[in-house]
Amino acid sequence: MKDRLTIFLEAAIQRPFSWGHTDCFILATDWVNENAGKDIFAKYNFRKHYKTPLGAVRCYRKFNFKTIQDVWKNFLNPVPAEFASRGDICVSKIEGFTMPASGIVVDKFFSAFQSEKGLSFQPTENVSDFYKVPKCHP
Repeated sequence: MKDRLTIFLEAAIQRPFSWGHTDCFILATDWVNENAGKDIFAKYNFRKHYKTPLGAVRCYRKFNFKTIQDVWKNFLNPVPAEFASRGDICVSKIEGFTMPASGIVVDKFFSAFQSEKGLSFQPTENVSDFYKVPKCHP
């Protein structure tokens, strides 16, 4: 039987990349919302408010977040790498991005990131930051 993260990522594979709709940050916020059972980012309305990487930066800076890590720290608790687990959010520099990308920890070896090339799996060992996703749903 497939778990929720596997089903979520399989659905993400089918979606074409689009800044502000299906980019790395939106993938991660959708996963957090799925676990929370509600849109915890609704107040900020990040979705559909940018169309480029620079637009993404402007979008979160509009809400006084200086970095993508600041956004995550506002909503989730940072955790050391050794306490990160499947389904947690991560931030890493990945090929093709000029700024850090948000992803989802799959296991201790790989994390999933949505990029212009589609859903990709990057080594978790290259991740710089981890954030604990509360598990509200079974």
